Amino acid sequence: MRCWWAVATVLTSMCGYAILRASEVVPVTVTIVGEQFLLDGKPTYADTPHANPKALGMLLNTRMVQALFADENPETRHLWRYPDGTEFDPERNTNEFIAALPLYKAHGVIAFTINLQCGAPKRDQITGNQPWHVSGFNPDGSLKPAWLNRLKRILDAAQKQRMVVILGLFYFGQDQRLRDEDAVKRAVVNAVDWLMEQGYRHVLVEIANECNSGGYDHKIIRPPRVVELIKLAKERSGGKLLVSTSFTGGVVPPDEVLRAVDFVLVHGNGQKPERIREMVRTIRAKLHSWGTPKPIVFNEDGTDLRNMEAALEEGASWGYFDPGRNNYRNGFQSPPTNWLINTPSKRAFFRKAAEWVGIVPPKGVTYEMQRLIIARLDPQLNRTVCAVGDINGDGKEDVVIGSRQKGKDSLVWLEQIGMGDWRVHVIDDEAEMLESGGVLGDVDGDGRLDFIAGGDWRSPNLWWWRQPSDPKQKWQRFVIGSFANKFHTQLWADVDGDGKGELVTWNQGQKALLWLKPQSDPTKEWQAFVIARDVEGEGLAWADVDGDGKPELIAGNFWFKPTSDVRKEWQRFQFAKGYVGTVVEAADLDNDGRIEIILSEGDAQYFGRKEQGRVAWFKAGSDPRQIWREHVLASDLVDPHSLIVADFTGDGLLDICVIEMDFTDRPQVILFVNRGSGKFETHVVDEGVGSHDAKLIRIGDKPAIVGKPFTGKRLGEVHLWMMECNPIAFTLCACCERRR
Repeated sequence: MRCWWAVATVLTSMCGYAILRASEVVPVTVTIVGEQFLLDGKPTYADTPHANPKALGMLLNTRMVQALFADENPETRHLWRYPDGTEFDPERNTNEFIAALPLYKAHGVIAFTINLQCGAPKRDQITGNQPWHVSGFNPDGSLKPAWLNRLKRILDAAQKQRMVVILGLFYFGQDQRLRDEDAVKRAVVNAVDWLMEQGYRHVLVEIANECNSGGYDHKIIRPPRVVELIKLAKERSGGKLLVSTSFTGGVVPPDEVLRAVDFVLVHGNGQKPERIREMVRTIRAKLHSWGTPKPIVFNEDGTDLRNMEAALEEGASWGYFDPGRNNYRNGFQSPPTNWLINTPSKRAFFRKAAEWVGIVPPKGVTYEMQRLIIARLDPQLNRTVCAVGDINGDGKEDVVIGSRQKGKDSLVWLEQIGMGDWRVHVIDDEAEMLESGGVLGDVDGDGRLDFIAGGDWRSPNLWWWRQPSDPKQKWQRFVIGSFANKFHTQLWADVDGDGKGELVTWNQGQKALLWLKPQSDPTKEWQAFVIARDVEGEGLAWADVDGDGKPELIAGNFWFKPTSDVRKEWQRFQFAKGYVGTVVEAADLDNDGRIEIILSEGDAQYFGRKEQGRVAWFKAGSDPRQIWREHVLASDLVDPHSLIVADFTGDGLLDICVIEMDFTDRPQVILFVNRGSGKFETHVVDEGVGSHDAKLIRIGDKPAIVGKPFTGKRLGEVHLWMMECNPIAFTLCACCERRR
């Protein structure tokens, strides 16, 4: 699969739109006739085959005010860092926005709003004198060259796509960067003059975002005096640029503004569909009573698409506003901004936009997972265990689910009949106190998978359950051994090289890592050996860390290498620092033949770090015994206690998926799509249902995820997630190619 920015450059024609090379770009002029917007003399969408007649003359738009963002206040710049800790880069931000424009255009979104003073970059401080310094104007009203450079690149790119740009000049909380009223006027003149000199005619000028906001220092920006600036801009351009200004959510502009503007800009934030309809009807009635019909454009509303429906049904253009969070993942408003169509709310808007215009969007870089409930168990039990393996030998992987409490289905296995057909079989209805972890392995050498698990903080025991000849019958339980309490995470591997499996486990109660070898009679107490003492953590992986052809153990922030006598304590090396409550995976992420390590802080909240869970991958330098280079993918998650690594997109590169637990209202399933060379793209492929210790499972030849919640309203459900090639994407991805 090609990178999304690369895909954007190779598109030649789709959905009736020509994607032009720079040498083929011709100037685009936006004009108005009555209530319609025209591009080069034709109503918008007129060149779109089979377009919805109601779309003609409309501007479906998005609020993208941070496309020019740059903070000049050194005391607040740290707020906009990328998840990996690097400083915000204005050039990178603008370039990524420009690269996404073909994505928007391909879904019928032909306009966007940007602003020379951007917009509120943090949701918890959106009024008053905001501390960050975000303005394309110098105090005297002159324009800053770096801002003009970014603005020119955006306007040129929009013109290539035949898109309309709504360019805002002022934003409350930043207008105080201008020295006085004369500087405000000079700012308007300088901006208009620059647009005219550059020959841009596909730009609509918005004097001020929500000019009636009390956050503006300069009275000339507020009504009724904002009319002075509207007239100034119109006169300065000789009527060649169309000018307006916007108002706060639900407000109908006063008559003096309605008369002065070329088109009406309104906001629908916080309003219900009935109010949206009322606003449009009120404005239209006034304009028609004066004999001056004008287009009505919502260029800021929200993510509630019922408002979109109301506006469009009333013949008003509508603008999507997604504030998101400062995490390079959610929304379009909070820097660092992820400009991809990469969350459920973004996908819903762009899908609806395409449907309304009458476009069948192209496919390939927007991802979504389908979620199914494959079992409903007792909702009174906290499910801690999830393990995957082919239990009945039919070639299909099955699932073991276990809990902390005793009950009729406290330890069960789910037989995979087909993707939508699963049968629940009880392993042990007396099982209890099972800690997170559990693993399947052939303990007794009979060719059938048995099950192993450890006790939680109340139990000192490790157990195994023997699979009977008929796995649908109850399984017999045996004690492996008794140690200090709590065994969070196990794995089954050939530790001593004898060709047989052994158990590796954390034993948190004694701050130790152990490996245990079954006796010739595995029903007897197993031999236990200490890998390491005075070590704390969670999560295990087994892989060749140092490239010597032999596997090592990865546990928490460390990796451990067996000595010549595997029964003695192993050598310990630290590859990461400060990660807590980890889930661990190891894989070759960049196809260089070397193993990388992936950590997800699945229990960060337990360690006092609410909404601060990290996901990161680590790459060794020339000496893997030293600290590895850290690459943070996210740092604001709520207990991402599920970490799955697999090629979900079918392009030959391993992707990383994490799932938050149900300690938040909208837990997310986040897929970090591997683009090669250590680059990952963040996509929220599902939200609303969390999971705990979910695992990779194969459904046919496709990777999928199976898991269960540990807490919350979904207790008892077992969920299956499968990749779904979203109708909103660019090229056909490899998994869909195989499905054809």
